[in-house]
Amino acid sequence: MSRNQEIWNAVTMLFTPMFGLYFIFSGNWITEENLVKANESLLGNEPDFLVGVEDKCISSGYFPNLHALPPWTTISVVIGYMLHSPCSIYFHLMCAFKLHTWQERLNHWSRRLDQAMIHIMGVFIVFGMSENIRLGVIQLLFSIDSSYRLFQPGFRPMSNQIRILISIILTTLPAIMYEDYEDFTCLIVIYLISTWIFVAYPFGGYSHGIFHLVIAMTNPIQLKLSTKVLSSQNAINIGATCANMLSKVK
Repeated sequence: MSRNQEIWNAVTMLFTPMFGLYFIFSGNWITEENLVKANESLLGNEPDFLVGVEDKCISSGYFPNLHALPPWTTISVVIGYMLHSPCSIYFHLMCAFKLHTWQERLNHWSRRLDQAMIHIMGVFIVFGMSENIRLGVIQLLFSIDSSYRLFQPGFRPMSNQIRILISIILTTLPAIMYEDYEDFTCLIVIYLISTWIFVAYPFGGYSHGIFHLVIAMTNPIQLKLSTKVLSSQNAINIGATCANMLSKVK
């Protein structure tokens, strides 16, 4: 790939962390249904629900829609995005300005770090989407083993690609666990299209960047699923209540 194409690859890796941060700071983790239920609780003056809520509210001129701290599950998914993206950007910029041959790029530590962080990102996504300790531990152990292998002598690109594919597939399991088959189907379709673009390179040297953008279409689904797990509901209720309370003050 040319320098411009590698820069394009790096730029397209900005979308995922930016979307994750937008999801948090825009308050999109609170739905209209959440706001309605919280307003009913305010009107009904439910004492058990309102105790201590006001102290957890956030009123910021910089982030007017961030009314309270989002669920830890959603934060976990966004942390995963934030950890991987800089590593991928660094690798592609190295390819653009320093690593000129395929062999240099294949063996460079930044490529291995990029792939290792895909596995680590998967751990945070699985925890955030499922809150299931067993599934999270399975993903963690698999990611540690895969990351370790990446930095060992005898680097095997095909084996590593297969392990990355397995790691990605594991992130779809929370949707099955919660019987959200519609979102599971959407995730699989996006991953299949992304895999085709990654393998076939239908858009020439710009295919890899387009692959980044297509696979990023899973971000809204992953973040939405992170708000559906049981442990996220308290934070969402608090956020919705704070949004209603602060709107009444204004």
